[in-house]
Amino acid sequence: RGGTGGGAIEIVAANDISLGPEAVLSCDGQDGSTGFMTGGGGGSGGTVLLSAGGAIHHEGVISVAGGNGGRAIDPNRDQHGGGGGGGGGGRVALYAESILMAPESETNETGGSCPVDFDDNSSDVARKRLCDGKD
Repeated sequence: RGGTGGGAIEIVAANDISLGPEAVLSCDGQDGSTGFMTGGGGGSGGTVLLSAGGAIHHEGVISVAGGNGGRAIDPNRDQHGGGGGGGGGGRVALYAESILMAPESETNETGGSCPVDFDDNSSDVARKRLCDGKD
């Protein structure tokens, strides 16, 4: 079973939007489930849209990461691509007159990883890139 997608958050303000240091906006995709012959794919990351008539002050965390692919239980199948693919990372959009991002703020848009262990030879590196949701 594949993971669910991250959904969406939209915040629109006539003036300023302020995300303090403890603020977390998360629309992460869910990890895929483990399966007997193949794992489920990771859910894609969602979307966060912040639109302010004034400024956006970002000190917290905004995350729209893709979910990781699920593992296959059968180890022989897992060696040949039985794990689910990682979900793609989502999108963050910030629209304002000015955007101030504190050095400790985080924005995470990474894709999920594929649970299959590949070798370091060139064909397996290419297969890993196709399996991960990171590209």
